[in-house]
Amino acid sequence: MATLHNKELNLRELKASDFCAEIPGAFICNVFWVEDEKLVVVEELNGNNVHTSLFDSASLEKISVKSRYEKYNNLELIERKFEYELYTLIVVNPEFGGEVLQEKVFLNGQMMYFEERVRYSRIATPSLWERYSEYLSLKNNERSSLLVDLSQYTKMSMNEKVAFLRGRFHDVHKQSYELGIPIECMFLSREEFVEYDKDADFRIALLEVLRLELHFSGGDIDDVFEKIVKHHGGQIAC
Repeated sequence: MATLHNKELNLRELKASDFCAEIPGAFICNVFWVEDEKLVVVEELNGNNVHTSLFDSASLEKISVKSRYEKYNNLELIERKFEYELYTLIVVNPEFGGEVLQEKVFLNGQMMYFEERVRYSRIATPSLWERYSEYLSLKNNERSSLLVDLSQYTKMSMNEKVAFLRGRFHDVHKQSYELGIPIECMFLSREEFVEYDKDADFRIALLEVLRLELHFSGGDIDDVFEKIVKHHGGQIAC
């Protein structure tokens, strides 16, 4: 329990009505307790901007953005896990009070993973290492699925290969192209392109898919084909 304006508050059941908005015209959209950090986070929505205020959970005294900025802004945290380096940079917004974590995982100096997220959230966030491990697991599953697809693809007839790639095109179109993401950037991952390109019929089948889906891919078929190949580091035969 904590006391604010002579009223006892249950930190586990905080409500927006427990606090008063400090910005004229704004309203409190989120209030929660960060037990490990002994902080209460209050977020106010003002137009398109979210202003974040932090309070000491014991005294419920507001912590100035200036003091947080001086203490934490551009603070680097580095941890080693096996052969990996886990790097976190804290960035404090001096205008709106929000704090962001820029998290990276390096292996032999090469960045393997990057994520930017708010520092404090109502929902507990797994550690950087746990999230990276989950990412690796998903990548390995994708790789296994790709190898299964490849083993089947190489045994297909030309018509079956076209139908297979066209199905991939439609899956990606539903997920990304309708959102305005160029299809040549999302149709196949680079790893998929490199592996499928080992098949002698792949580029012929790809051209046929683009011809059949011209109303989605748009433009000149040869131009779209060249964009896809170059996007994934492939070479265009002269």
